[in-house]
Amino acid sequence: MLALLSPQIAATDAYFQSIITASNGNYRERRTDLHVNSISTTQIQATRLRWLKKDGDAFRRKLLNIHPEHYATLPIEGESIVEVIVEHVARLHVIGDKEGPEWVMKYGDEEYPFKKPTVLELGDGTIFAYILHEFRNTPWGRGRGGRMQYYFEAVVSE
Repeated sequence: MLALLSPQIAATDAYFQSIITASNGNYRERRTDLHVNSISTTQIQATRLRWLKKDGDAFRRKLLNIHPEHYATLPIEGESIVEVIVEHVARLHVIGDKEGPEWVMKYGDEEYPFKKPTVLELGDGTIFAYILHEFRNTPWGRGRGGRMQYYFEAVVSE
């Protein structure tokens, strides 16, 4: 599968590199707000940590069931995925233990106490985007409120 996608991934890398260069280090925010009933953020975080400590491969299998668009993992260190972004097939390295620049965390909201920064890199290690995941237990019961703030290069279209 990856061999078949290689030409598309190479074309996407070249396209994204041109966007990164044109943006000259400037980023724009995009945001997705979430609401889930029946489970709290505390429960989600505890389950995620338990999966990670128990068996990383089992965690990836569960993650891929939750995110079927991440249909191929790549043989590079850490978490890596093949993702379709608009019409571009991208090879991305997802780094959940790298916070990125301070300005990303400054966009956080105090009402969301659970924060998880993530860095997205292209296959060659070039930073493509920053994500700030924020979650909170909602005041209306056991629901979960969350948002993902994406910081893509400034010239990336909506």
